[in-house]
Amino acid sequence: MKGQARSPETRRKISQALKGRVFSPEWHRKLCEARQRRIITPATCLKLSQSIVARALIGEKNPNWKGGVNKNAGGYYLKYAPGHPTANCQGYVPLHRLILEEKIGRFLSRYEIAHHIDFDKSNNAPDNLTPMALGEHLHYHRNMNHLAEHWLGG
Repeated sequence: MKGQARSPETRRKISQALKGRVFSPEWHRKLCEARQRRIITPATCLKLSQSIVARALIGEKNPNWKGGVNKNAGGYYLKYAPGHPTANCQGYVPLHRLILEEKIGRFLSRYEIAHHIDFDKSNNAPDNLTPMALGEHLHYHRNMNHLAEHWLGG
C-alpha cells in the first residue's frame, strides 16, 4: 500500500488495530532515523510521540482508568491483576476466580473452574461460587443440557 491513499474506513481499522500496542525500542530507533531523514513530517512525529506518552500512562496513571474492571465479550468481569499467575497477556483475571481464590485461601490451578452455582455470570458473590475440576465442570454442564433436552423435549 506504499504510496496509495487509504480510505477513512481503512485508516480507522488500522488505528483500532494499533490501539493499546506498546512499541519496542527498535521501533523508536526507526522512528528517530526516519525523522532525521525527514521521511515523516514534524506534525506526524508529534502525533506519534503523544500517542506513545499516552500509552505510557498505564493503570491508575491513565486518565481513562475505570478501576481495573472490564466486561469481556463472554459476559464475564475481568479485574486488572498483572502479578496473578493466571493473568492474561494484558494483566487481567476473571473476577469470579479472584473472589473464589480469596474465599478458599489459595490460587485455583489451571485445571480448576470457578463455577457459578446460579449460572449467572454477573453474580460474583462468594456464596455463589464453588471450585470445580475442569472435567467435573464439563460433565456437570453436559448432564444439565441432557436433562433440559429430556424435560423440554428439545
